[in-house]
Amino acid sequence: MLDVALRGTMLGIQYGLEEMTGRGGGAIVNISSIAGLGTQPHSFPEYAAAKAAVVRLTSALAPLAQERGVRINCVAPDWTATESVLKRFEGMTAEERAEVRDGFGRPPPSRFLEPGEVADAVVELVEDDTLNGRTMVCWCGEPRRLLPAGHWE
Repeated sequence: MLDVALRGTMLGIQYGLEEMTGRGGGAIVNISSIAGLGTQPHSFPEYAAAKAAVVRLTSALAPLAQERGVRINCVAPDWTATESVLKRFEGMTAEERAEVRDGFGRPPPSRFLEPGEVADAVVELVEDDTLNGRTMVCWCGEPRRLLPAGHWE
């Protein structure tokens, strides 16, 4: 989990920065999860830890990237109706589903985010050149919102 979610993100930033620096700048948007923001036990602790690290990595690298003309932001979606999530969820027994909790102690919502809703958040962060080092949270059934600047300070 750490290799895919965290190391993969780090390598993507590294290679993206190299390319974008040579082309006059750009924007990187990392994908985390609300799992990394909660303070309650999570059903998949290794996933929650990796996604928390992605949020922190985004804010930590943003000032360095900005020196190279690149902005780095992050999207932290709630449950998203991707093929792998739906397959995992549908493969659970009723008892297993009843035990699943996110990092806020909540059970899965009645409606998952559609992937297009997450993509819209990414586009918003790419288009807003005033944002750097920020995380946008996408809750199921609620408007997107930015974490306060300095959330991790």
